[in-house]
Amino acid sequence: GSGVDSAGDEVARARESARARGHAGRAAFHEESGHGTARGPATVVLCVGSGHAVTPAQPPGQSRAALAALRPLVEPGGRVVLGEGFWERTPTPAELARLWPGARVDDHLGLADLVDVAIAEGFRPERVETASRDEWEAFESAYAGPREAWLAARIRGPPPCAPSSTAIATPGCAATATCSGSPTSR
Repeated sequence: GSGVDSAGDEVARARESARARGHAGRAAFHEESGHGTARGPATVVLCVGSGHAVTPAQPPGQSRAALAALRPLVEPGGRVVLGEGFWERTPTPAELARLWPGARVDDHLGLADLVDVAIAEGFRPERVETASRDEWEAFESAYAGPREAWLAARIRGPPPCAPSSTAIATPGCAATATCSGSPTSR
């Protein structure tokens, strides 16, 4: 197998993880951008929470552009596993204000629209799942946790989770979907 990431520390972590599991000879990891990569086609392509890694496109249109970029990376009869954020419902302006700076309604599609875009880009979804709240929190914690620990070890002052800090979440608004499917012939 082959893995691509533009972050050298993530590539090193992937190599070490493969080595520790006895798979060092079965996987190669490359520090490079996924934008326009010449790697592939592959039997299976995973793109979970990383549509931005294969296209410079920004929302709106990022999901469509990511799917278009993934299509030539998978062999005929192969599979793409795409994990992409979507709105479970349209967020209110107040909810958007609590997300990230500049958050907009068109930052994500609805699930049905995301599936329609996948079909329009030549994929045949075989399975569409949404993450449960626990799965989403586990994903986000695994993603953000190491970075928070790294920052906490390097900054002075109260720890990031001091009682004076406040975390705001918007339940039921954003979610992630994993669509696994195969490209259809065009």
